[in-house]
Amino acid sequence: MTPRFNLVDAPWIPCLLAADGTVHEQSLRDVLVQAPGIREISHPSPLVTVALHRLLLAILHRHFARGYGPTSEGEWAELRQRGAFDAAAIDGYLARWRGRFELFDAERPFYQVGKLDFQYEWPIVGLTHELASSGNAATLFDHTTDCALSAAQAARYLVAFQAFAVGGTVSLYKHEDPKLFKSADAAPLVKAAVALVKGTSLFETLSLNLVCYDPTQDEPFACEGDDRPAWERDEETRADDRWPAGHLDLLTWQSRRLRLRPEVSEDGAMRVPAVVIMKGYQFPDRFHRRRRETMLAFVGRPKAKAGEDPWPAVSFREERSLWRDSLALFQSVAHGQPQGEERDRPQTVSWLAQLAEYGVLEPSLVVPVEFFGVSSNQANIHFWRHERLPLPLAYLRDEHLVADLSLALAFAEEVGRELQGSVYTLAKLLLAPSAGQANARKPTGKVIGPLVQSLAPERRYWPRLEEAFSTLLVGLAQAPPGDSAEEHRLRALAAWQRTVLGAARRAFDELTSSLDTSARSLKAVARAEQALHAHLRRVVKKRGIQTEEEEARESTDRS
Repeated sequence: MTPRFNLVDAPWIPCLLAADGTVHEQSLRDVLVQAPGIREISHPSPLVTVALHRLLLAILHRHFARGYGPTSEGEWAELRQRGAFDAAAIDGYLARWRGRFELFDAERPFYQVGKLDFQYEWPIVGLTHELASSGNAATLFDHTTDCALSAAQAARYLVAFQAFAVGGTVSLYKHEDPKLFKSADAAPLVKAAVALVKGTSLFETLSLNLVCYDPTQDEPFACEGDDRPAWERDEETRADDRWPAGHLDLLTWQSRRLRLRPEVSEDGAMRVPAVVIMKGYQFPDRFHRRRRETMLAFVGRPKAKAGEDPWPAVSFREERSLWRDSLALFQSVAHGQPQGEERDRPQTVSWLAQLAEYGVLEPSLVVPVEFFGVSSNQANIHFWRHERLPLPLAYLRDEHLVADLSLALAFAEEVGRELQGSVYTLAKLLLAPSAGQANARKPTGKVIGPLVQSLAPERRYWPRLEEAFSTLLVGLAQAPPGDSAEEHRLRALAAWQRTVLGAARRAFDELTSSLDTSARSLKAVARAEQALHAHLRRVVKKRGIQTEEEEARESTDRS
């Protein structure tokens, strides 16, 4: 007998309850109906977390009276004022499609293809990114290859895998052409920082990410056909190239053909030891995610080569915190701006700007934005990340605030480059003390580079600024009205400047403290430190901000 596990009423989504702070698994129906009493979805994998939110958003777009919405700021305002989603509408929708939410249905299992042959199965860990899997995927945290997941666990990873499957080898039928079916492209959210605006409850979080959806008005983008979520589509997923039909199709995109193999033990416990993984829907070469994926930010690439995306998504980089790209996350700059300044913020953030302009959200509101994502190279997972930033809505409509933020970021970047350059000088002098003299032996960059990398100036510098940047981000937006606003602005930027300069000096002191105390090392440190201080003074003169008190103090020090 086929095991039964229907996601509508079986508990499988882990939720942190607001009442007592405990985590309980909830059914799809209960998560949506009881969203005001749930603090957040709580799962250790950021990929699972964001994928579950996208699933819930797709259902909520359908629970409006016309089968789509919200269609305007006013309709969104009515939802927010009500304080809960329409339970009757949710129950009616889930009842209509209940059969399509059956995880192990013989014909149409949820997010799967029921006809796939189990002779092509992989161990179930192939569905996860944090466990070792068969094939060529890299191991992050574990070396397990023989295990089974519960039905609830398998359902969560199933949803996440469709959104975050990395490109690479998959199974194929013996009669299929390996050139066409042996490998698959990456899923829609790979190599991207996915933005999720957070509220104080799951209801607020889902509402804040529920962008305007009106297919009749091409919102949030023009439909290519009959836009439906995956479970409403009558045809099974195929290994075809196609354009997303619309917003709901993209939220529930089926990048792989999958089939879970369940087992029921003698004591009645259900487990899932294996999964079939085959190529699913692929985007055509001309498809780009910009202006379609509502939860991603994009940056222009003016000199994109043939076949490259001219607007790649903002993504996580191993040695670079995401807050350094906050201009792209919070501001959109139209095409035609100077090279390197073209940006497109997430459409969810632009929707918040519209709501603030409409008067539904208070312009002084500060909302947390969380970013989730994975970095990969072909089929190898390098890392995944979950970062947070506060977003004062004032930045979405005040160009002067954005200009100040740009100034602050540029100052930190330039100081970082000067620190890197001074450490390069240090490394060169450590390797060849006479390198600065004419006709002296000078080590090559190939020799200097590894030493600079081992001293790790950037890893010592940038983490010191993360907390201060959040303070600056919020502080700049909270300037008092009147003449004191300018002084508030100058004080905030000057405080940031002091923090940045202090971080560079402490980073230099920290990395040099690990060197030996030979005369050679001490001399190299002294010369590099002298160069660093000279370079920092030049940056301050070029980009620095000083309040009247600081200018007076500096004048007194000089005299």
